[in-house]
Amino acid sequence: MRRPIYFLTLVVLFLGFAMMPGRASSHREAPLISADPQADTTDVYAFLSPDNPDMVTLIASYIPFEDPAGGPNFFRFGDSVLYEIKIDNNGDAVEDISYQLRFTSQLNNPNTFLYGTGQIRSLDDPNRNMFQTYTLSRVQGGTTVLIAGPMRTMYDNIGVTTPNYGGNGSGIYEFRQPDGTTGRVFAGQTDDAFFLDLRVFDLLYGGNLSETGVDTLAGFNVHSIAIQVPKNSLKGASPIIGVCMMELRPSAAAYARVAYARELQGNLNGAVQAMELAADATAAEDPEALAWHQSQLGDLYLRLGKVREAESAYIAASHSFPGHPFAVVGYSRVLAARGDLTVALTVLQELAQDAPTPDLAARLGDLLERIGRADEAERQFAIAEAGWRTDAPEPKSLARFLADRDRKIDEAVAIAERAAAARHDIFTEDALAWAYFKAGRREEAGRAIARALRTGTKDADILAHARAIGVPMQAARR
Repeated sequence: MRRPIYFLTLVVLFLGFAMMPGRASSHREAPLISADPQADTTDVYAFLSPDNPDMVTLIASYIPFEDPAGGPNFFRFGDSVLYEIKIDNNGDAVEDISYQLRFTSQLNNPNTFLYGTGQIRSLDDPNRNMFQTYTLSRVQGGTTVLIAGPMRTMYDNIGVTTPNYGGNGSGIYEFRQPDGTTGRVFAGQTDDAFFLDLRVFDLLYGGNLSETGVDTLAGFNVHSIAIQVPKNSLKGASPIIGVCMMELRPSAAAYARVAYARELQGNLNGAVQAMELAADATAAEDPEALAWHQSQLGDLYLRLGKVREAESAYIAASHSFPGHPFAVVGYSRVLAARGDLTVALTVLQELAQDAPTPDLAARLGDLLERIGRADEAERQFAIAEAGWRTDAPEPKSLARFLADRDRKIDEAVAIAERAAAARHDIFTEDALAWAYFKAGRREEAGRAIARALRTGTKDADILAHARAIGVPMQAARR
């Protein structure tokens, strides 16, 4: 789970200068993630290593309130959770480097679930029945440049089963980075080192604010990931880096959200990878959802100019759920991209007979206009406009439609202004900017598109509008 910056996920370091470590604690405070402790980050720490200021140490902890006696199924990382430390080294709040860890649970003796079948005296002791291995990957620019492992986690300290704990191996492994430098990694159980008095939630420290100063976390453990690498291997355009954690338990919905986030960041190849995982994770008994993910994958391929791959995705979606509207619309776009405008028109017309929507009418109008059938195109545009006036879930859709086709520009501006007053997302600001631009109000268009660009989005439509309006990307981001 990615946490709000206000709490603990953004940690700032001044590399090569002074260090400003960020640390905070968050134990079971978020209602949804508290139901999934293996993916619940309790703390994030980032600091220049005291024993070697040329090294940066990154630590993230999970599974709050581990009781050392919590057997017989003792604590471990989630096999289906992707743990990721993200690092931004140019100040745009988008990760440039990330370290990803994936864990796998194993049994030496599949006939018993016991953690140990005898005393455990080393990481690879055969008496360590239940154990986990993990891999570590480094990702840069959406490309995996390093995979290390498998390595073993440090076993839990559970009592008599683990004598001389800490003296039978540290659980620290070294790995070689792409630049030739050496990093170190640890994964396993640790003491919860953070001081926190959680009785604030008990009617404010007993009801009278007098019972404060008790370390509620004392005696409890967590599971921690620690990575130490040379600071120069993390530096980018800025001497400052931001660090955050994200945990993702694979599901179709989770992968789809990652794909959308990567698309907004302009990482289309990464978005394709996530959407492929979303399609793979979709249950076979939900063919409509599978077709939706496959159609979204086709849309991403079209954005990349990969028409053949897009066609395959749309065909797969049609096989999964025949007549799925997104698959049909996508396939018509493939036909249009190949110049088969008449066939694309026929495909859309058949769909519009069964499921007419304002978007379909607008697409039909665009195709008819390209073919040269202007009167029919105008009728479809009128249908689309009427539909968006009555059925549009968001007024920005109507504003964009009018501005894109130079229809009733003053009204488009008024609609977009009302939408922007109610919502401040980048797409509404973009619709407002585009309406202002079409109305000749360039100064206002420039301010609105700058707001749309404030997150550093790489959305193709927004960037195209920014170029048309004449707003430099870097100036807009400032």
